[in-house]
Amino acid sequence: MRGDPASVKPRLSVVVATYERRDLVLIQLEAFGKQDTNDPFEVVVVVDGSRDGTASTLRARSFPYPLRVIEQSNQGLSKARNRGVEETTADVILFLDDDMEPGHGLVRAHLAAHDAGASAVVGAIPLHPSSPDNIMAQSVGEWADELNDRCSQPGYRLGLNDIFGGQLSIRRKLLDELSGFDERFDGRGAFGNSDVELGHRLVDRGIEVVFRPDAISFQRYVVTAKQFLPRWSKVGEADVRIARLYPDMQGLRPWSVRGRPRSVLARAVVRSPSLARALIAPLRMVAVALVDRGAKDGFTRRLYAQVRKVHYWIGVARGGGPIDGDRVRVLCWHSIADLSHDPVLRDYGVPPDTFRRQIAALEEAGWAFIGVDEFLRFIRSGARVPRRSVLLTFDDGYADLVTEAHPVLVRHQAASVAFIVSGSIGEFNGWDAAEGREPRPLADRDGLLHLTREMVEVGSHTRSHPHLTEADPLRLETEVTGSRDDLIEMGFPSPRLFAYPYGTHDRSAHGAVRAAGYAAAFTTEPRIVSRSVDPFAVPRIEIWPHDVDRRLLVKVRRGGGQPGLIDRARLPWRAFRHAVRWLVRPRRKIA
Repeated sequence: MRGDPASVKPRLSVVVATYERRDLVLIQLEAFGKQDTNDPFEVVVVVDGSRDGTASTLRARSFPYPLRVIEQSNQGLSKARNRGVEETTADVILFLDDDMEPGHGLVRAHLAAHDAGASAVVGAIPLHPSSPDNIMAQSVGEWADELNDRCSQPGYRLGLNDIFGGQLSIRRKLLDELSGFDERFDGRGAFGNSDVELGHRLVDRGIEVVFRPDAISFQRYVVTAKQFLPRWSKVGEADVRIARLYPDMQGLRPWSVRGRPRSVLARAVVRSPSLARALIAPLRMVAVALVDRGAKDGFTRRLYAQVRKVHYWIGVARGGGPIDGDRVRVLCWHSIADLSHDPVLRDYGVPPDTFRRQIAALEEAGWAFIGVDEFLRFIRSGARVPRRSVLLTFDDGYADLVTEAHPVLVRHQAASVAFIVSGSIGEFNGWDAAEGREPRPLADRDGLLHLTREMVEVGSHTRSHPHLTEADPLRLETEVTGSRDDLIEMGFPSPRLFAYPYGTHDRSAHGAVRAAGYAAAFTTEPRIVSRSVDPFAVPRIEIWPHDVDRRLLVKVRRGGGQPGLIDRARLPWRAFRHAVRWLVRPRRKIA
């Protein structure tokens, strides 16, 4: 590249997101200095929370092209890539993984493809000769060679299995229209499928992704066997997530998460992931030691493959399970505040610390937080959901929903529904205060609109929170239809869901809700929701401040206080207790 690199606008911007790979990125940037091109380009490196001195090392070096180093806390690949795009100035963006060493003609090949009219381009990623000599690097190299052979065939049109973010260039205008990478694939389950998701949107828009075999970057595959297995669990989580996000998209992996797992091994792991993790530990140690030592025999391959499958299905279970569920638990909270001093409302207030424990416990136990779209598909058409699915709801719209609950929901990427009393927005819970109870502030319009921008959908809870079973037809219409109209007038989307105040309902209430155009209505009767549920009498499980840890998980699994259900977690203790009673009970003497 000739001329002063800082004096001209670059034609291509390279975005590299990196974490704890200082030496690899340094090799990569040095290789960019040897590009065989006269076209100006720039490189933006986003250091995603690395603590190995990557940023300071790169800033201390000089390169024959503009380089910007951006630092942020560890937020995941998608957010790092999107952050890098914000710093670019070229019309073409090239995303490159931090373990890719660019070939001399990489920039030239990508720009040539875009000059020929391409909107998105991927290149060849052969294995770097200096990669470790083990079965993992070998399999990556074989995959890259197969990809190159397949995509180089005349007339071949790239599909989702061929599009990857490790070396992908795309026009900046198109990327802006697509809103970049989907950041829902950051956090838990962040490893995997963010590039697949972007590829799906490209294909869905009819954008042809071009393959350039002369756009070469060599992958230095330095991931150890021990590092790889936890990543493969996260891939299992990400597969569940993308299958839920795009239910009509065909599966990409040999172990589809849609439907009941085919293999006995997969079904066993999904049923008891904790037990599978414990049982696989000794085999994992042996497999990791053999692979990292460089063993390539058939036994090592088969053993490592089985250990990898177990970790994948552990990740699937942690993501909510395969998409074969036919039941959903709908959970209900009220105020996220400590109301223990109020003898009447104390059960309706969950302290913020307790609420954080509850959401974290649900996530850790593998419960999948589904959204309204998934739930409506489930009750309308019987569409399957993750095996352990929960829909989170909040009644009344207290101010602490905005200040206390919402940050937790965003942190855990938990979609939810807030049922709002439209006639009291920004005021107090007058229905409780009228009975001498403590007045609690309700969220105002701006706070509720803030919720709707991220993770929360607003539903209706009537205009004034009355007992609908005591209302005449005119009052019913005023409360049900009027509440919907109020919310629309205040700038909210037309509410799809309704919650009966106090959980009381009858046929007249059902009819009013149906006539107002709502898709479903919720009670507070504690049961598990099946696909055959009456959409205008959907049960919910109310969550109280004492529902924590194991008690919470048992309650959610059982569906609240349903009679006749057995708590399986207590069966061993009950069996032991009955056995002791039988042994010590007095025996009748036989004459």
